[in-house]
Amino acid sequence: MGRLSFQYGITQGGVELRLVEKPWIGRTETLPVEIWADRMSNQSFSGLSRILASADDTESRVERRADALFIDDETIASLSEPQALGLGLPPSMRFVLQVSTQNLVTDADFSISYRWIDEANRSLRAERRGALVSVGGENYRLPQPLFSMIEAVDGFSAADIRDDGARMERLARLQALFPQETVEQLSINISPIFGSFMRPRSRLV
Repeated sequence: MGRLSFQYGITQGGVELRLVEKPWIGRTETLPVEIWADRMSNQSFSGLSRILASADDTESRVERRADALFIDDETIASLSEPQALGLGLPPSMRFVLQVSTQNLVTDADFSISYRWIDEANRSLRAERRGALVSVGGENYRLPQPLFSMIEAVDGFSAADIRDDGARMERLARLQALFPQETVEQLSINISPIFGSFMRPRSRLV
């Protein structure tokens, strides 16, 4: 027997997870999903049990794919930190999310955007693919509710919101995802690790 480890590849809508075995001599082998539970019985128990059960649930988007298990973005985001790390997925995002709006919600050109900032309040270049974000060549996971918040902001920005009714409807759905004490603020700073805090500038409504 060799060393076992999970490896993931980012794909459309989620990741493909594989369990590979690296023998002391010879080539690395990818193990079939059917034997994952037996081979990893004492490791990654919580996360593995969760995704294998989801793969057997007809209403879940988690599915078996040849020698891999496809895990959709929402499921990735819903994992606890120990579950995600036990499956070889990246750690939760450690930088601060800053959400800002421009103009009044009654204006047709009202917009909402976000950026990631570090401890020195410097803006970071980040690329998001579903529930994973790449910063400086390192991947991080977006846990809930952070993932749903960013999905909603991106959806709001991509939608046609020139119509007052459509804009207000989408904004209401977006606000429902944020902590109640922050929804009246123009700029919200959210840290996945240290909780949330805000810098008031003006009111959304």
